[in-house]
Amino acid sequence: MAITFEEKSNIGKNITVLAILVLLLAGTGFLAWKLLQSTQVETVAAPVNNVQIDKKVLSDPRIASLELFPEIPPATVGDVRQNPFVKYVAPLEDKTKSADLKTEDSQTPVVQP
Repeated sequence: MAITFEEKSNIGKNITVLAILVLLLAGTGFLAWKLLQSTQVETVAAPVNNVQIDKKVLSDPRIASLELFPEIPPATVGDVRQNPFVKYVAPLEDKTKSADLKTEDSQTPVVQP
């Protein structure tokens, strides 16, 4: 059985399309490789300096005049909120008492400042 002219011309078209696709794929791969090579950054570690502590500072007379911060007592049962991540909102009746402050998730009505 002989190959007709139409069959022969279709083989040429298929080979041409396949060659173009292979070249495009190779070009895309090459460009992706070049892009990856250019985006790689060398990591440089910062030099570590040795810390020198001057112990003469502890004998400075100004240190004796410093005062300690007052101690904060631990929270009592009435001061603890159910949800500590909700901001405080003052209730309607008294906005000045810090002990009566309610949270947004409480059942009592609240007023936004």
